[in-house]
Amino acid sequence: MPLKKFDPWQCLRDTDHHAYSAYSVPGTGSLGMLGMVAHSLIGDFEERAAILEMTGGHSRHDAEHFAANALGVGSATELRAIAIGHWRHLLKLANDRVGGQSALIANAVTLVDGPWTGQLVALGWDEVSLFGCDPIGREIVGLVAAIRARSIVAATAESARYCDVHGIDRHHYRFPATTCDVCLIWELDADAERSRT
Repeated sequence: MPLKKFDPWQCLRDTDHHAYSAYSVPGTGSLGMLGMVAHSLIGDFEERAAILEMTGGHSRHDAEHFAANALGVGSATELRAIAIGHWRHLLKLANDRVGGQSALIANAVTLVDGPWTGQLVALGWDEVSLFGCDPIGREIVGLVAAIRARSIVAATAESARYCDVHGIDRHHYRFPATTCDVCLIWELDADAERSRT
């Protein structure tokens, strides 16, 4: 009897829950959903590339190429550019919705338009670790909410270093969202956004 080929992504598609509970809200419109149950398009890409590299015996370059092709894009660079463009569009819509009165959205736009976003995404930072926030402002979740308008000095896959208002180096550590209260900056409604500022 022939054995059926194991497909780890089919396991994710078969589950009834999302990797991030923040994505359980229907109609999120975030890149992380796009009709998939995996963490995000970027997360799915990184996982595929790692499996191809570690178990398939491919070089990292080839693994990224094959993983990007499996997701319907030509390269990892193109995939990251699509993600950043998608986030820029969602932030523009959110900014229009609140009439340009949100410091949080302005800070997110500054990050997306700045030099660090492509590098952060290449390091594995996804939309929750970049743009995640607590709707009522009780805790810091994403990088934008942590650093506000401050400039990034350095970044790794685990953390980003920035200078506070006194010029002292600070770190924001990336971690996955684990609470249902987490949403993305562009998902905040106008009332929630006003209560945060």
